[in-house]
Amino acid sequence: SESNCLFDWFGANGFSMNADKTELILFQSRRKKDDFRLTITLKGKKIFLSSKVGYLGIILDRYLEWKPQLTELARTLSRAIGLLSKIRHYVDTATLINLYYSLFHSHMTYGCMAWGFARETLLKQVQVLQKRDLRIITFSDRNTPTSDLFMHSDILKLKELITLKLSLFIHYWHHER
Repeated sequence: SESNCLFDWFGANGFSMNADKTELILFQSRRKKDDFRLTITLKGKKIFLSSKVGYLGIILDRYLEWKPQLTELARTLSRAIGLLSKIRHYVDTATLINLYYSLFHSHMTYGCMAWGFARETLLKQVQVLQKRDLRIITFSDRNTPTSDLFMHSDILKLKELITLKLSLFIHYWHHER
């Protein structure tokens, strides 16, 4: 069949695919619900169609809505908040800011140019976690408005970070190619 020809081409041209690590996803519109039952056989192992796959630490769902990615990100960020809330009493503010960037910010910004334009309701949970983390770092009450906290700590809000990353990408693409 056509799928076997494709895999024969890969093998003939020096490509090696690990059947145990191979996943199959078909991207589609939520409005047009096609129920495919596609299966590919690779090295004797059947590979079935998945509703989501992980690629380089990013979780892609078949509708590209980013809900699985943002759910997993929220878990990771919550763990970082837990660590920062425990250690904040033993280190100075500069160290807390450095820990924020290494434990929280790095995860929050990884892949944000892809998932950063998800529905606002999905992004909201990440924004809430960022505000909670900022309040922990600054020893602020949980009801303290965060606009001044962001400004005084020189930390960008999630939406500002996404805009910055996208602007830098466009700049480099335009000037460095």
